[in-house]
Amino acid sequence: VKTFPCHTDRLKLWFVFLSPDPPSAPRWLEVVNISRNSAELKWAVPERNGGSAITNYIVEKRDVRRKGWQTVDTTVKELKCDVKPLNEGSLYEYIFRVVAENKYGAGPPCVSKPVIAKNPFGMGAFIIILVYAVSYNIPLIFVLLFHLGMSLEPPEAPDKPQVDDITANSMLVTWNEPNDNGSPILGYWVERREINSSHWARVNR
Repeated sequence: VKTFPCHTDRLKLWFVFLSPDPPSAPRWLEVVNISRNSAELKWAVPERNGGSAITNYIVEKRDVRRKGWQTVDTTVKELKCDVKPLNEGSLYEYIFRVVAENKYGAGPPCVSKPVIAKNPFGMGAFIIILVYAVSYNIPLIFVLLFHLGMSLEPPEAPDKPQVDDITANSMLVTWNEPNDNGSPILGYWVERREINSSHWARVNR
């Protein structure tokens, strides 16, 4: 904001010129739907548009274990966006942010709370399905199998492996058992990679 005085014989006037700027941050960003591989975001328009109409929104996502943000879409015109794909399971927790942009540039972001990419079926949904099944004489075994199939998740990652007893031809690799997320772990894949290579090869059968 710039002000300039203007003097007259009777009055002293001040003219105020507003410098155009990027918009302020969008408001009330929410994750309104979350599933194993996608999330639906909604938000409200920024409080200030910076003196120019908002042209688009920029949507980004970030795995909370990582520092870098990934661009989802830079051309969003509405106040909502479907974010996909996501990695499922309790190991993957995401935060999202949305930036408004006008012809003068992009403004500050509005950042969501962390959410876990998982199927939304919980106990409430199970009770609704159960009542529906009883009303229509659907065998309960089908309801239980359906709920288990929608609720179970893959196991979490093991801790960092420990390497011992190294020889010219072998080594002993050990690790702690991870959380199985409600289903017994059937086995493990062990892979190795040479330092100067990007290729991983499985070493167990």
